[in-house]
Amino acid sequence: KGEDTEACAAAEPPFLSRLSSTDLGTNSTADFELTLPPLVSSDSAIIGAYHARSQSLSNILSRVGVQNRPERIDTQVRNIIGDDLDITYHLLTADDLAIKFRTNLDKGLTEEESLLRRQVYGTNILTPPVQYHWSLRFMAGCLSGFGALLLWSAMLCFSSWLVFDDSHNYTNLILFVLLFFIIALQGIVNFYQESKTGQALVSIRQMMPETAEVVRDGVHKSVSTAELAVGDIVFMKAGQKVPADCRLLSVCNFQVDKSQLTGENEPVLCSATRTDVNYMHSRNIVFFGSVVIDGSSTGMVVEVGNRTVMGKIALLTGQTSRQRTLLQKDIKQFQRMILTLAVVTSVISIIAWFSWLHVSHPKFLSAKDLLLAMIGLTVALVPDGLPIAITVTLALMARKMARINVLVKSLPAVETLGAVSIIACDKTGTLTLNQMRVANICFGEDIMDAPTSKSRTDDPRMFALLQAAALCNGVTSETDRSNVEATDAAVYDYVNDIRSVVDIRQAHPLIGFCPFQTPNKFKVSVHEIDATHRVLYMTGAPEIILDHCSFSLNTNGQQIPLTNERRDWWTLQRQIPLAKKGERVIGLAQAMLPPQSNFHIDQFQMPSDGFTFIGLLSLMDPPRSAVTPAIQVCRTAGIKVVMITGDHPATAEAIATTCGIITMPIDLIPSTELLEHTPAQHRAVIVNGSDLTTFNGRAWDWVFGHQEIVFARTSPDQKLQIVQEGQKRGHVVAVTGDGVND
Repeated sequence: KGEDTEACAAAEPPFLSRLSSTDLGTNSTADFELTLPPLVSSDSAIIGAYHARSQSLSNILSRVGVQNRPERIDTQVRNIIGDDLDITYHLLTADDLAIKFRTNLDKGLTEEESLLRRQVYGTNILTPPVQYHWSLRFMAGCLSGFGALLLWSAMLCFSSWLVFDDSHNYTNLILFVLLFFIIALQGIVNFYQESKTGQALVSIRQMMPETAEVVRDGVHKSVSTAELAVGDIVFMKAGQKVPADCRLLSVCNFQVDKSQLTGENEPVLCSATRTDVNYMHSRNIVFFGSVVIDGSSTGMVVEVGNRTVMGKIALLTGQTSRQRTLLQKDIKQFQRMILTLAVVTSVISIIAWFSWLHVSHPKFLSAKDLLLAMIGLTVALVPDGLPIAITVTLALMARKMARINVLVKSLPAVETLGAVSIIACDKTGTLTLNQMRVANICFGEDIMDAPTSKSRTDDPRMFALLQAAALCNGVTSETDRSNVEATDAAVYDYVNDIRSVVDIRQAHPLIGFCPFQTPNKFKVSVHEIDATHRVLYMTGAPEIILDHCSFSLNTNGQQIPLTNERRDWWTLQRQIPLAKKGERVIGLAQAMLPPQSNFHIDQFQMPSDGFTFIGLLSLMDPPRSAVTPAIQVCRTAGIKVVMITGDHPATAEAIATTCGIITMPIDLIPSTELLEHTPAQHRAVIVNGSDLTTFNGRAWDWVFGHQEIVFARTSPDQKLQIVQEGQKRGHVVAVTGDGVND
């Protein structure tokens, strides 16, 4: 407000201060306070002066209100961060961070200190994985599969020709050359295909920026990202990439795309103060390689090179040990069978020759002839044509898949795809068109379709619903929808057909906005009514919205108490019937905030109750026309198509039935009753994500015992859990979806 907005006068879209939904507390409306910090432009003083004082880490943590390490840390974060679970950069103030890294916030590091730190912490580049010489990789391709067995047979043929054959008999030599040619051809094909496996690491390295703007010795300069050191003060703006893991010191409408790490496809509006105790989720931390979408910021480098989160992912890409595919396991087993048969046959032949043939018929077969016979028998047992037939077949399949934009990293992976027994499939955008449109509106006794509802604009409840839908919405531009959720875009267009969303927003300026996040299942926005009054809008999963509501609106738009009976009525008589039609249902609520409240974006404590429930809004996303035939083909091949979605179970059931995923009677049993039922081979099951936390091995056996499975109200980390549980039960699981986390 006031003169502070001059720093962002030229910024488009207007400055949005976003609340952290993971930092929402349980205060009542009377205790609600929020203070908007002044904006700091990138060319003004960074933050405060450097204070030469020393404090213990425990004192600093106690001052920011963190006494112990969080008990629950996401599995994804644990896998990426590894042993660095006590990272606290995001919890410290700018001055405390300067003390920790011995950095002057105004002048930055000196050139000498920067050089010293690069020697201690390493340069800001990713260490490439160990690359074996091309000759070793070619030999590995030659000896893969049946290659080792063929090489042994070729050596036997060559030895037989060298020792036993006369100068005019080239049979064994020709056989040796033929086997060697097969080995070499197999090696060439494998080497060509396997050479593409390094593309994953190359793509990560291409995400690295080349230069960064820093302040050294009080002077702004541009340096190579490899020359960045821990403690450097860096400047970032729209269009650039984050040069290292940085703790933000000041921001001006700074939005970053973290999708390659978090899986969330919406840009994150960053903050200069911590918004979450979790290092990966706090908005005052940006990660190496992330793209700056909008705004500008100043930050301090806290990790470089391999110690960055992106660096650790790159190391995992290069160091992950390969597991044998099903085809490789089958080949290995077949090799053992051939070798066992060859050894047993040779031993029996030698015993028979010594004990009977050589004694009874000494001139029938000499020792030399016996050895040649055993070599011939061993070579005959080896399927000489099978290796090249498998290699050529897989290569042709890989080439065919490349024509439809499928990159095969290794040839045996082609066969593994054919052995898939479960396809875990996302719903929105994969099974459906991701073309949302508002289908029905409900703010009273009746459920109205979208066209009918447009004639009810004189109803005060409809007026409140349009206000909430227009203001608590992630669409910031009517033209640019590249990073907008399909749900928000559909709601925006619906409201804009009735009332001008721009006019609504101009009349009620945005003060704070918290985007939708999967764990909370709602979004929140705070708006100004006049100089002394603010209103908070919340939209999201109806069951979550209703839990926060104490009131509803009557026909005159006045508040009336929301009883438990009425709350159940909204769920059973309105939400579930709409969800059973395959529609995504959204609840809307509002809460008036105390007058003359001071707002601070990172100390936001949302009231736990006292909201006024406005109504419901449902959206339809039609299934893709090609989905049903594809599912039928998969079922014919013996593949289970498992739908995993974050929608309500009734919505998931409707879409799954329409697409043909569910064709049998449905089990929808609470987790407390699961273990009392045996697996139903000819039934379908719908599992709520909230029940997964209570599942044990027997419960998972019960779920995967069904022929048709749907998971509803799931989070991204539960998707990974579902896949892993399927693999534990011997399934080969494929995952498909349009999101980065998929």
